[in-house]
Amino acid sequence: MKNRLLLAGAFLSLFAFGCDDHHNLVAGPPVSPAATPTPSSSNTNMWTVVVTIESITGDACASIGLNASYVPTPGAPWDVLRSGGSIVLRYLPGNYPTDSTDYTGALNGRSFAASRMDAFPPRSWTCSGGRTVRDPVETEQLSGTFAADDRSFDAEEIESWRLPSGEQATIRRHWIGTRL
Repeated sequence: MKNRLLLAGAFLSLFAFGCDDHHNLVAGPPVSPAATPTPSSSNTNMWTVVVTIESITGDACASIGLNASYVPTPGAPWDVLRSGGSIVLRYLPGNYPTDSTDYTGALNGRSFAASRMDAFPPRSWTCSGGRTVRDPVETEQLSGTFAADDRSFDAEEIESWRLPSGEQATIRRHWIGTRL
């Protein structure tokens, strides 16, 4: 008996709201214009960036850090946010602020320079021969220029891992950004 009452209540609720004749969908009560979300305008901050490795140099043990660093997925979304003399290039903006990567820096006309900071716990690894590396210093510098039509940019990234003992490894990457 209880199941019949629940089923009857469900059908009654369905008919109480009415049906939409154009789409044969259940239509709900009217929504006030203030509660209706407005579609966002085209986001001119969205870009795609292709990153290619140009060279890797330096100490073999330090280069283990380079192998552990990320390489952006081609075609993945980026936000390129510019305000006055500042710039933020944000990889995977949909994951911000928990799982995105930000390069922040200065903008001067069409030229920019930015860097990236990681918030990872201390790192360590063991190299061949048993040498253990603890707390290497990672730096990432990005410099580039926007095209005159503002639809693309070209940049170079230099990522370095320096060991406490002074050894260092460096990777150079070439970036090509295209506005979506």
